[in-house]
Amino acid sequence: MHKYRILFLHVFFFSTLLFAVNSEMSPSQKHFANEASAVMKKLLRQQQPVSKFLSNGALQRYYKRGHYRPFWFDAEGIKSIAVELINAVENDPVLKPASNTVFGLRDVVLQISTLESAADAEMETVMRLDATITGIYDEYMKRVASGTIDWKEFQLKLEALEEEKKILASWDRYGAYKNRVTLLYKALETDDIYSAVNAVNYTYPMAKKLEQALEYYEKIAHEGGYIQLPEFQKLSEGDSDPVVVLLRERLIQSGELNSTTCLPEESNVTHCLEYFDSNVKRAVKTFQRNHGLSVDGVVGPDTRKHLNITIEEKIATIRLNLERMRWLPRTLGKRYVLVNIADYKLLVIDEGNVSLEMPIVVGEKRHPTPVFSNKMSSVVLNPYWRVPQSIVKRELVPKLVKDPYALVEQGMRMHADWNESSPYYDFGTIDWSVYLQKDDEEENFEVPMRFIQIPSSQNPLGRVKFMFPNKYSVYIHDTSVKRYFRYRQRAFSHGCIRVSKPDALLQSIAKVDKNVNYDEVQELLKEKHKTKIGLETKIPIHVVYLTSWVSHNGAIQFRDDIYSYDTMQNELLNKAVVKQ
Repeated sequence: MHKYRILFLHVFFFSTLLFAVNSEMSPSQKHFANEASAVMKKLLRQQQPVSKFLSNGALQRYYKRGHYRPFWFDAEGIKSIAVELINAVENDPVLKPASNTVFGLRDVVLQISTLESAADAEMETVMRLDATITGIYDEYMKRVASGTIDWKEFQLKLEALEEEKKILASWDRYGAYKNRVTLLYKALETDDIYSAVNAVNYTYPMAKKLEQALEYYEKIAHEGGYIQLPEFQKLSEGDSDPVVVLLRERLIQSGELNSTTCLPEESNVTHCLEYFDSNVKRAVKTFQRNHGLSVDGVVGPDTRKHLNITIEEKIATIRLNLERMRWLPRTLGKRYVLVNIADYKLLVIDEGNVSLEMPIVVGEKRHPTPVFSNKMSSVVLNPYWRVPQSIVKRELVPKLVKDPYALVEQGMRMHADWNESSPYYDFGTIDWSVYLQKDDEEENFEVPMRFIQIPSSQNPLGRVKFMFPNKYSVYIHDTSVKRYFRYRQRAFSHGCIRVSKPDALLQSIAKVDKNVNYDEVQELLKEKHKTKIGLETKIPIHVVYLTSWVSHNGAIQFRDDIYSYDTMQNELLNKAVVKQ
C-alpha cells in the first residue's frame, strides 16, 4: 500500500479547495461539477449497484444534499481528504491485518493511479470511483462507531452457552450512533476526515496509547518476536543460571528491564549476566504487576507461562480490546465508577484521575458478571438479601432437605413475597424433598416461597449495598467473606460485584453528594435497620471486560481471559475482517 501512496502523491496535485455547494468555483471546476452531477444522477437511477457497501438508494442520501457533486474528486483529480480516508482505513488498529482485503483498497488506489486528472478522465469512471470511496467511508464509519464483529452472532454464542452449559452470560453494546452523512459534509467543509472518524471512535482512557503500544508490538513481531524461555522449576534473586541471560533479554524486549549490563557491585561475579540480581527482580515484579500476577519477583511456572505468550497472541489481544472499546458509551462521565471484571478491580475516576482503587470479587465462570453501563442511584445500609431463585434451587434446597432449620442461624427467613416486613414461616412445615425432585424434573420450576436474609454480619451483602437498577439484578456490595480479597484470582460471586473497601467508596460518594453524610452513615450502620439513601447526582458505572489496556500511569496491562470471551470474540473478529 505504501508504494501506491507514494505513486499518487507524485502523480496528483491534491485539491485545497473546500467542498461546499455554494463555494466559488473556476469555470473549469463548475463545468466539471455540473457534468459529474449529471453522471451521478444517471448512475444512481440504474438497478446495478454502484458501491459494494451501499445500495444506490443509500448513496442517494449522501449525494442529494450536495446536488450530486463528487465528494472525493475535483477537476484536478483526487482530493487530499480521500487520501486521508484511505490511510485511516488502511491503518485502523482493529482492521489493519485485513483492511486492504475487506475494503478493496488496492483496487481503489490502482484506479486512482490511472487517472491523470479527473477533468481528462471519463466522467462515469470518476463518479463510479467516487461512489466506491463513499461506500468505503460509510462501512468504515459503521465499524468504528459500533465495532466489527457480528453482534447477533455473538449473542447467539452466548445463548448457546446458556443452553449447553447453563451459563447465563450477558454483554451490552453501546457505541456511537451519529449521522454519517452529516459527519461527512462537516469533514469536507474542514477538509479533515478525522473530524468524522474521531466523532464516533472510542473515547476510553488511554485508548490512543494502546494504539501506540500495538505499533511497538508489531515492530517486535517484525524483528522476530519474543524470546521463548525453556522449562525450569523456579528462578529468584541470588540464583545463577544460563537461563537468566535469556530472561534479561526477554524483559528488555517488553520494556521492564533497561539494560543487560551487570550491577557495579556484581561485576566481580563470574558470568554476572547469568546472575539473578536486584535489577532483574525489580523487572520481574513490574512484569508480574502488569499481567495481574502475584508480585513476588520470582519466576515460577505461572510467570514463565506469561513470559512465553507470543507477541502474535498479544497483538491479537490488543486488537480485540480496541474493538471492545468501540462497544462502550462514548461519554463515560466526568466522575464515574469503572469495574474491570478481568482485572478484579474497581476504580473511581474523577476528572480523568484515579481517586480510589480497590480489589473486588466478580462472578464465577458459571455465574459471570454481565458487561454493561448504568448509573448508581442509591445506597442501602444494612440491606436484606433477597436470594435469587437459582441459588435457592441449587444450594439452599439441598441443605433444607438434610436439615429444615439449617438456615435459621444465618438469619434466613421464608416469606410469601419479597416484602421483608411481611409474615415469615417455619421452615419445618415444608417437605423440601418435593422441590428437590421438581428441580430435577422441571428446569424452570420455581420454589414458590421467597428467601430473605436479615441484616447481620453473616449477610452475604455485608452492611452496605450500592444500587444501580438494571435488568440483570446485579449491584455492588460489601461482603461477609473477606478472605477472597487476598487471592489473585477473585471470581467467586453469583454475578454481583463485592468490594473490599465499601467504607472508602461511601466516603468517596459523601465528598460530592450532600445526601450522604458520612458521620450519620456510620451511626446508622451500627444499627440493624435497613436505610435507603437516594443520591442527589447519579454516578455512571461502567462494568467492562478488558484483558488489555493502558493504565493511568502509562503501563500496558494484560489479564487472563477468565470467562473465555477472548477466544470466542477473536474467532468472530477474524471472521468479520475477512468476510467479503
